[in-house]
Amino acid sequence: MRLARTSPLLAVVALAACHVQLPIEDARAESVELAQVQNDAPAGTPLGTKGPWTEVNLSVSRTTLTKIALWQLYSTVRVIDCKSGKLRDVARSKVYGLSATDFQQLRRLLRQTPRVQHYWLVGYVLRAPPGSCAKLEGGNYLGQKISSDSVPIKFE
Repeated sequence: MRLARTSPLLAVVALAACHVQLPIEDARAESVELAQVQNDAPAGTPLGTKGPWTEVNLSVSRTTLTKIALWQLYSTVRVIDCKSGKLRDVARSKVYGLSATDFQQLRRLLRQTPRVQHYWLVGYVLRAPPGSCAKLEGGNYLGQKISSDSVPIKFE
């Protein structure tokens, strides 16, 4: 009987200690003007800097976005040097103009777009020169962590 009471607690502890690897399918980037960043960037993007700004787009599967929305995973786009792994910049992201941290809106988007199998996470950074890679990292308040392998950014 004592075991039955502790089982839910063990489940919570096991989930909290979980680390999930979420795949990125593609990473693309292009230079953008400050005006576009001011209009489109997620809250918290430091807009006082003139730039040059780079829009980084990460392609993720419907399954990955569903996990982010259902598990309420706060995720950031990290731009790193492909060779050294040194962090160059971090960005908050949006999906279809919605903040990637507005989980209720993301779940609604997934319900409204049942045929869409790939989504773009969009973030704005100051430092993404050629030779950069992108990865997704984050977690939730229960201590669950997410990450992805780094993917070379294709510049358009």
